Amino acid sequence: MEQAGRRADLLRLVATRQGYDLGYLGDISFGGWRLQRDTCQFLGRYCEEVRPKRVLEFGSGVSTRILAHEAARGHVQQVWSIDHLPDFPGHPRFGLAAQGLQQFVQFVTCPIRLRYVAGKVFQHYALSRAFLKQLGRLDLVLIDGPPYFFNSREPALYLLFEHLAPGSLVLLDDANRRQREQRYLRNWQAYFGPAVETLLLLDEFKKGLALTWRTEAAPWPRRFPPRERLAESWLSLHKEFQRLRGGIMRRLRPQGC
Repeated sequence: MEQAGRRADLLRLVATRQGYDLGYLGDISFGGWRLQRDTCQFLGRYCEEVRPKRVLEFGSGVSTRILAHEAARGHVQQVWSIDHLPDFPGHPRFGLAAQGLQQFVQFVTCPIRLRYVAGKVFQHYALSRAFLKQLGRLDLVLIDGPPYFFNSREPALYLLFEHLAPGSLVLLDDANRRQREQRYLRNWQAYFGPAVETLLLLDEFKKGLALTWRTEAAPWPRRFPPRERLAESWLSLHKEFQRLRGGIMRRLRPQGC
């Protein structure tokens, strides 16, 4: 019954998300590399009503500005924004500085490296133990990075699970991708069992959105089958090789005048 109530509360916020005003963002476009408008409205609506104290996001962008805005309103206390790039066109750091909101977000530049997590090798942010320790209990996590061309978003929950209190929410963007995000969701459920619940919203959001939260139940971490671990690890190693090879080729390419 408790999980049914949680689902009902989240669906109510989904249904009322359009009432959240994004006007403070100014004239910006949504979609592409950015979150869709519907996801942004839900994120703002959730912060406005639930008021999560400590928030971490993977992938800086328009969501960072929403979190900073809600922090300025007193609805969020602390925000960490993790990205592998220190700068890029449209980086939210500049918009926040222009609005005097930069003090509400701690930007963390973290390179993407091979990580061994839950018995598999992934490409993910090289988060240090010291950084993870300082997080304490997280109330909300947004997973919108690393970019799709890395084999990378699944380990986020494995790394952060112990930092989630019962009821803490994880938002997984791009949930309409069957071979990526939906596979991650299946693996999370298989790994944690009754300790996580997920609400998969494919029709309600343009790119799909998954809402996963930690329950009161104890997790039952399991080992993935050897074939699955090998296949996942091989994919990560292959993508990392391609990334390194691409970097070397760019350095060797003759430069123009």
